[in-house]
Amino acid sequence: MPPVIVVIFGLLVVGVIIVTVRARRSPVQQIEHEYFDRLWILPPGSYARWEAELDNSIAGIDGKVGFHSEVRQEADEAEGPTEKETAFCKDWMSRLDDLFMLTKPAIEEAWKDWVNSEMPADWRDVLSLDGISVPAEGDFLNPWGVTYFCKPAGHYFSIEISEGKAVLESVDG
Repeated sequence: MPPVIVVIFGLLVVGVIIVTVRARRSPVQQIEHEYFDRLWILPPGSYARWEAELDNSIAGIDGKVGFHSEVRQEADEAEGPTEKETAFCKDWMSRLDDLFMLTKPAIEEAWKDWVNSEMPADWRDVLSLDGISVPAEGDFLNPWGVTYFCKPAGHYFSIEISEGKAVLESVDG
């Protein structure tokens, strides 16, 4: 076997070992939480510190809502949501109509492009809250986002909120 092949094979084996060791050292952890039904702490280097789900079967929510922090997981020690981040989630989940009103300009922009009808007066008939990204320290002025599933369009409307202003970020599809 040529020496170049041996070196490449050796580097490949070393790479696999490194990836395997890191994966075992930093797995996703599921932990209990006083508010969320399910909470996962993500390993260092992940796009977020944590992800969570809340089961809810009220109008405007089809079963569950997902949450994740807008802050990357940089610390070696796993951290769940701060008290302020949890309070942010509780507050908006108790005020779904206010959340809709905040995001309505962005929703209307997507609606006119994807649905060939007037938007009904009651948003809960046509939209379902799918997820919320939680701003750093639960501060409303930091960037965060909201995703709704639009039933008539069959697509998700993703809205970015920065400094209290909502902008359509994307529509899947």
